[in-house]
Amino acid sequence: MLLITMKNRTLTLLLVLFYSFQLTAQTKATTEEGKAIIIYEDGTWSEEITDFTDCEKLIKKVTTNKTEGLMTVSPIRLNNKKNSLSIQLIKNENVTVIDMKVDGDNVCFGPKDIAIFTMSNGAEIKLPYSSSIATCKGDFSLFLGKAFKNLDVIEDLSVNKIKSIGLKTHHFNVNEYEANLFKMSLNCLKHSK
Repeated sequence: MLLITMKNRTLTLLLVLFYSFQLTAQTKATTEEGKAIIIYEDGTWSEEITDFTDCEKLIKKVTTNKTEGLMTVSPIRLNNKKNSLSIQLIKNENVTVIDMKVDGDNVCFGPKDIAIFTMSNGAEIKLPYSSSIATCKGDFSLFLGKAFKNLDVIEDLSVNKIKSIGLKTHHFNVNEYEANLFKMSLNCLKHSK
């Protein structure tokens, strides 16, 4: 009887560990060189940033044939049970862009859609899709800046932690690490020239 009970406990513990791993959709690991990394459900990974106050580690300068600016070092990746969301923060002299992409076929967004950022204090920030052209490639970009009359949004998002992001029927919870990475990356972009 004791043997059966121990087997049941072991099986229960293994199942709990398995499902908790599935729910987090990411795991922390260390490379052979000793770097802390985060491995995502889709097999991709990014270096784990431990010092959120060092802006040089959070953002980099980028130059393309059209523009010069700054962007976050690595995308912020969120997962729910069906989809993943990658977020890239980009800034040039005129605009800060929150560039989001939901994976999957036929994930459509258009001019009537909004992104809802729920903050840890319960406040909600609702931002409209920033293009006049609909897309079914999962892209949802938000333009922030003086010309768009929403500079206060940059302030709110760079000082408060995000708890969740809602995009149409897609809802993503934001864990502590991603909340800090988003907040401090945007804060660094806000203060960089």
